[in-house]
Amino acid sequence: MERENAKIARKIKAGERERICDLTKYGEKHDPRMIAYRAQVATEKEAAKAQKTAAADAEKAKLQEEARAKAEVEEAARLVAEEKKQAERKVKDDQKNVVKGARQRVRNLHKNAAPVLRRAVHMDQLQAVCLELGAQELSKLAEQLEAALAKQSEDCGEAIKLLHGEIRKLEITPIEDDSVQLKPEVDSESTVTPEESGDEEEAAHEPEMSPEKIISEPSLEELAAARAQAEAEQAEEQAAREKKAEEQRKKREQKKREDEKKASSLVKAEAAQRAKLRKAEEKASSKEQEKVTEETASPKVQRKPANTGIAKNVILVVTEEGPVFASLKSDDEISTMTEGSFLVAAGSPVDVDGYDMVPLQPCGSIELRIVRLMVPLEVSSTAPVVREEAPAAPKDSHLADVKQASKAAKQQAEEEDLDGLLSEFGVVLSPVTKSSKKKGKH
Repeated sequence: MERENAKIARKIKAGERERICDLTKYGEKHDPRMIAYRAQVATEKEAAKAQKTAAADAEKAKLQEEARAKAEVEEAARLVAEEKKQAERKVKDDQKNVVKGARQRVRNLHKNAAPVLRRAVHMDQLQAVCLELGAQELSKLAEQLEAALAKQSEDCGEAIKLLHGEIRKLEITPIEDDSVQLKPEVDSESTVTPEESGDEEEAAHEPEMSPEKIISEPSLEELAAARAQAEAEQAEEQAAREKKAEEQRKKREQKKREDEKKASSLVKAEAAQRAKLRKAEEKASSKEQEKVTEETASPKVQRKPANTGIAKNVILVVTEEGPVFASLKSDDEISTMTEGSFLVAAGSPVDVDGYDMVPLQPCGSIELRIVRLMVPLEVSSTAPVVREEAPAAPKDSHLADVKQASKAAKQQAEEEDLDGLLSEFGVVLSPVTKSSKKKGKH
């Protein structure tokens, strides 16, 4: 009675506890204060999440702005350096053109002078003077030479003295040009005068520019057109540089996105590989634990294959279709034997992981359950695996009939070789083929 009363009391207490719990849950669900508290907690969570997202976005925008500003500063510095370089190049080109014009002016004065001056002053020495002096010195020399030649003296003594003085400043002794003749002579063999030949020699030292272009000054319209053309070319170069910089920036961004994508894929692949390895380890540990549990529960009994009478060089017949494996401990199938095929054993059956496997000649193994003893035969170890599409031997034949057939085949094998026996049985040699069938249980 006491046990029954205690049982009834336990039931009553359990029901009361369940009723109180339901009442508490109902109160928490419909109490305005609890509803307000849950709403406040959810609002705080959303606000914290929004604040965190805003902070991350602001940091990202700040980094992007810094990178953009840095790129703009670098681009501006590069443009300034490029403009400075172009200005220096332009100044150098202008200076070079001024020097070139001054040299051409001096050479033209010498070229158009009287034969006395051209004979007294050698063109090669005058060229050395032109290469040594600067633009201002050449301009001064040209002015002095023009003033001396303007006096129209016959011997040109002042101009010759002036040029010889410049030549001596270079520590060079003035020499005469024998190719220049003071009086022109008619040569029957050539129609070229000495002056013309001298002009041709002097032309080799002249740049490709006419005296008129050097002496004549450009007009304001030409200068304005040249300036506008230079500004247009500079603007085109600037646009080309900006376009090239934009393309490079896009390429860098594309490369960065590709690198991030590759890194993400690598991380995912590593995570999947780790998960796969962890799963394999868990599976292996569980299998090992089950194996240990089975071993502790019941000791393992070493099973030995039955004594079937199969020995080396014994011919076996296949009783049902089955695979031929590469070796005793391998699961790779190298062929499939049909019912009624013949095989040559390479030894007695072996227990491999609970399966009775028969080694075959010259290689491979097959399950004992799908073969039967046929005829023992003395053959070489290199005999190939053969099969025949023949009717299977009756499965219910008596052991005495098998022994009698074995004795008859042994007596006949003493007089015949293996080839004769195989041809008598109608066995046809055929290459092994790959099969995808798995090993079955014994």
